[in-house]
Amino acid sequence: MESCSHRLLDLAAHTKTSKVLAFCSISTGEFRFPKVPGHRRRAHGCRWLRESGHHLHRVVFNVFTQKTTMFTQPYSDSVEDAGRLLAQADFVLIGAGAGLSAAAGLNYQDPELFRKWYPQFARLGLNTIWEAIVAHGRPNDQNRRRFWAFWAHHILRIRYATPAAATYLDLRRLVSGKRHFVITTNVDGQFGKSGFPLQAIFTPQGDYAKLQCDQP
Repeated sequence: MESCSHRLLDLAAHTKTSKVLAFCSISTGEFRFPKVPGHRRRAHGCRWLRESGHHLHRVVFNVFTQKTTMFTQPYSDSVEDAGRLLAQADFVLIGAGAGLSAAAGLNYQDPELFRKWYPQFARLGLNTIWEAIVAHGRPNDQNRRRFWAFWAHHILRIRYATPAAATYLDLRRLVSGKRHFVITTNVDGQFGKSGFPLQAIFTPQGDYAKLQCDQP
């Protein structure tokens, strides 16, 4: 993560037109990498930028919680900076991962949400949506019926039954009137539900609504 930050900072510093570099929030919860060390590594990357002699006008960190701001700047300052930059932007490129949907309530690590939405799978001893996904990663002759039972329920619950979340609706409102494009690894369709134009959304990991058999 630190070397990745170095590379991004180096590329931005050598691009004459780049004045501001914004890092999206680190969504490491699904992969069990602690968020605070993750932000610390990025902060180290910024110190490397200063020590190497390169400079940008500003490096912006997007963070979700107060806990991670100790390595960047006060939370209120970050919000003010984001609002100022957004107002000045001619084009907004939105990069979104699992953390955005988690903040919107679709938290794959929340045991309470899992018991509420997936009671039949909680009775099997599973604790979170993420655990259930891992447990049903591949079908085989022994688990084929349960595999499809889980995925049918999961896609219905996450992709179809859940309406547009306030977090996404707020984001749509913030970029309204601005040219924008979305790149997201989220497969829950929240951007489309929230009114973002479908032609301006790139989902490299797909969309649950488009799941289909590999053979007719």
